[in-house]
Amino acid sequence: MQFDPKDAMAYRAMNADQYEERRSLILSLAEALPEDATEEQMRSIDSEMDIIKEEDARRDKMAELRNHKAAQVIGGAGKVVGSTKTETAERKADTLGDHFAAYVKERGHEKSFHLVAPAYRAASDAHLTPSSIVPAITTYDKNIVTGARMPMNVLDLFNHEVISGNTLVYYVEGAMEGAPAVTAEGALKPQVHFADPVPKTVTLQKIAAFIKESDEVIDDAGFLASAINGRLVYELNVVRQNTVITELLGTSGIQTIEMPTTPTFTDLSIDIADAIADAIADVQEMSGFAADGVVITPALWKQLRTGHFNNGEYVGGGYFEQGAQPTLWGLPVAVSSQLPTGNILVGAFGTCASLVTKSDGVTVESTNTDQDDFVKNMMTIRAEVRERLAVRRPAGFALIA
Repeated sequence: MQFDPKDAMAYRAMNADQYEERRSLILSLAEALPEDATEEQMRSIDSEMDIIKEEDARRDKMAELRNHKAAQVIGGAGKVVGSTKTETAERKADTLGDHFAAYVKERGHEKSFHLVAPAYRAASDAHLTPSSIVPAITTYDKNIVTGARMPMNVLDLFNHEVISGNTLVYYVEGAMEGAPAVTAEGALKPQVHFADPVPKTVTLQKIAAFIKESDEVIDDAGFLASAINGRLVYELNVVRQNTVITELLGTSGIQTIEMPTTPTFTDLSIDIADAIADAIADVQEMSGFAADGVVITPALWKQLRTGHFNNGEYVGGGYFEQGAQPTLWGLPVAVSSQLPTGNILVGAFGTCASLVTKSDGVTVESTNTDQDDFVKNMMTIRAEVRERLAVRRPAGFALIA
């Protein structure tokens, strides 16, 4: 609110029109205070109300002197009998009508006049919280409540391989022709030939997104800008993990094991655990590398953990047995809802595949020179990654489905 306070001297210097204009302004502000008024402005308005009361009396007295109103004198004592003020104006008003009537009687009136009574507050009014101070008594929590955040635990299972170009070519050894054999003395020895290595090409692909933020958001609401930027990176990682899982499951040569559907013993969870044990053995047998991780959906993980024997005892040891890092058959478990429903993936993630990337992780960059950002005080923030999954040994993975 724009407000220029006046002191008593300023009021005395005003002519009649200026005084009435200022007086009307102050009375209207006192009766309906704007919401954006500061405490200092409210104190100034109260002070000017007191000045107006004194100035009203002074100007009334001056008017009487100018008009040379004759005083009626009775008795020898010279007591003045005129428009004598009563105690009515000083007494607290019970209603708005009483308040206005007392004020008119105090000032007197002529045949034609315009009169605005001071701001009125009935003695019985209750004090409620003014809307103007609500922001001052409101506490704001600057921690943004986020939506569900899935762990990016599948990405962590792979080794990350940084390359300088945009394409990686690796070679898979060719088939062996012939085979060594036990031979008798003097007998012809078997010849062995290895076919040429087969080249495999992996071309990096880009996953990216950008957002725009104003300079004011960055400068004045840093907590909001930080939350937005953090969500941008998270959403990018969600797409990264989805892409890696899709590419791995679509790779030719990975092993498949049928998901059991009928319990052999007392609980189907035992059969599912057996299928995982079979997958671990198959990975080692077919690839020559030991499995180092299991990816499972939340529903199947719950089924495994809550499996019971007939006596009600938990197959997996009960709800007090799991540590911070869940394990199964001694392998770390990555629980992910991004794996297709009803599937379990067992693999030698660290040795049979790698995440080939241009730079290890997501790159976040910002600029104010994109399009017309500079003249609009905007900032463009871009997050991107260039990577591709290279599955060098597909036999090192087994899908239970």
